[in-house]
Amino acid sequence: MKGPPLLHTKELAIGYAGQTVMSRLNLELRAGTFVCFMGPNGVGKSTLIRTLAGLQQPVKGQVIMDAAVYRPAVVLTDRITAGYMTVRQLITFGRYPYLSWNLKLAAIDLDAIEAAISRLNLEAIAERRLHELSDGQLQLAQIGRALAQETSLILLDEPTAHLDLNNRLEITLLLRKLAHESGKAVVMATHELDLALQTADEVWLAGRGDTLLTGTPEDLVLQGMFDEIFKLKGFDLRTGKVQHVPSRSPTVAVAGESAAALWTRNALARCGYVVVTDDADRTIGLHESAEGKLTWTLDQHLTFASIESLLAALHGL
Repeated sequence: MKGPPLLHTKELAIGYAGQTVMSRLNLELRAGTFVCFMGPNGVGKSTLIRTLAGLQQPVKGQVIMDAAVYRPAVVLTDRITAGYMTVRQLITFGRYPYLSWNLKLAAIDLDAIEAAISRLNLEAIAERRLHELSDGQLQLAQIGRALAQETSLILLDEPTAHLDLNNRLEITLLLRKLAHESGKAVVMATHELDLALQTADEVWLAGRGDTLLTGTPEDLVLQGMFDEIFKLKGFDLRTGKVQHVPSRSPTVAVAGESAAALWTRNALARCGYVVVTDDADRTIGLHESAEGKLTWTLDQHLTFASIESLLAALHGL
């Protein structure tokens, strides 16, 4: 269940250098919601993030923030040049909006810093310098700074850019968990279509004219909006799979719904076979021994110890 609205916009128009890139934006961000903001390059994703954060003035319209937000935490794509700063020192910057002129940290500030370090499991690298970190560790440290700010709204501009799959997944799931468990509203501008479809509570989709489409990811998929905007080539959003062109016979059916069966179907489709559920020319069964060893049978009489050997036999038919 979504919480109360933390931010909304009224007929907002955004842009830069005298050019309007989006207009008529009437958006709403609610507590406990993880939003993925998507669209082709150059449509204005970074501009909207900066405008919502108050770092850039709107062309017209309003950004209205609930008093409980105070000010949003922001993680931008700008590279950090102070490489000799430690992770703990970077996270400490999240407390600066609350400090007086002497910048003295109170107990409440120190607690918030330690809580952010603990929440992100950064204890082992808290005293390491930023130039010693991997890209994934550096991104986590920047999210730690945003967490230490203890605001109910976090805005992130492509935090998973240039990261490997494991780090992209870790950060996306972390942000979703933060929204749901901490009651924050989290907006992540991203190009990670596959992760967004599986994790976002709501998607903001740019690229259809100068405004945004908003909704649950599944509704936008079924309405064809992603296909229309991204013009995906060779990827079927309805199944979440690459579209393979059949180039071989015979037709093949694979019994079962285990992980091994699913990957066997994947291998067959990748190699150009038509995978069907019944009335197949060839049937494949899977068997797992008590020790967990897998074997594949073709037409109930040929046995193989791997998908590779199974495919080689099929290719030779």
